[in-house]
Amino acid sequence: MQIGLAKSTRIITWLIATAFCALAGQVYTAVAYDTIPQDLLKTWPGLRTGAIIGGVSSGFEIFVMRGPIGAWLRRCAFLMALLIRVLIHTALVVFSLLAGRVISALIIGHYLPEAFSPTEILQDTIYSFLVIALLLFVLQMRALIGGRTLLNVLLGRYHRPVREQRIFVLFDLIGSTPLAGKIGDEKFHEFLSAFFFEIDAAVTQFGGEIYSYVGDAMFASWPLGEPARNANVAESVFAARRRLVQREPWFRAMFGETPQFRAVIHGGSIVAGECGDSRRQITYLGEVLNTTARLETLAKQLGIENIISRHLLDQLTLPDSVVAEDLGRHNLKGVAKPIEVNALIEVGRETDRA
Repeated sequence: MQIGLAKSTRIITWLIATAFCALAGQVYTAVAYDTIPQDLLKTWPGLRTGAIIGGVSSGFEIFVMRGPIGAWLRRCAFLMALLIRVLIHTALVVFSLLAGRVISALIIGHYLPEAFSPTEILQDTIYSFLVIALLLFVLQMRALIGGRTLLNVLLGRYHRPVREQRIFVLFDLIGSTPLAGKIGDEKFHEFLSAFFFEIDAAVTQFGGEIYSYVGDAMFASWPLGEPARNANVAESVFAARRRLVQREPWFRAMFGETPQFRAVIHGGSIVAGECGDSRRQITYLGEVLNTTARLETLAKQLGIENIISRHLLDQLTLPDSVVAEDLGRHNLKGVAKPIEVNALIEVGRETDRA
């Protein structure tokens, strides 16, 4: 069910992108062409062709780029990946324009030679590519800062600090210092980047957003809501572990080591707001983040892979495959009151001790 939620979000995004391009196509047709035959005009060619272009191009970004092809492309050097994506989208746009013209001919029952003139196709391609570039920019910004955050920024929600209820997960790489010494800083950076890549996929799959990277650790965040939806957090952690198990042969072949991590889960009230000028970002402040960091130290001391505060555990419905083990109450440095914590254990896993 939780995976379905992530898929439904992508489908909604795709439908919105398709509708946007359809509207852009209709506006363009009305402005750029004043001699469209009446029988063709009645078939809404701009709306239809715009929908085809938007559906195909945004579908590639939203669905294909999240699959194996997209994973390979995102690992390429930036300029190479950009060039490949530009070529792919150019091909998709030209194909969609030609497909739109063929469909129009089939609908009205006769062929329009002027519709296939190189000049018209080039003009339509340039406009279509500009619209797609704008769409891709929005999708990229959405990927960088998260869909909810992007919408809130556009609406000015974070122009002044606001209080929110959020969940945070700290994914902390185990044994990073000795590993860096063993394989060297350059190779370790590649290792860390590949590790974050796999974790990122598991976070976004279950509706989370990457908040920040701090050395060899990564903070992910979810809105704190209904218990069933909050379960996405636990699903994400164990999905990340399964991804790393699947990628173990690749990591061993590339680095001679496989990544292991601790997951620290906590949530509550924080303050969010925009900070900076030349480089603006959304910053979260509050005791929740401090407690999450302190819980990472406790998890290391206890040798626990997955640790969650009891406060948050009481606000989520655990998946059937996950059980909670009471670890008691602990005093944390810099935290005023003792905090009750639990370990999360996936049924059937050989170890949940780090």
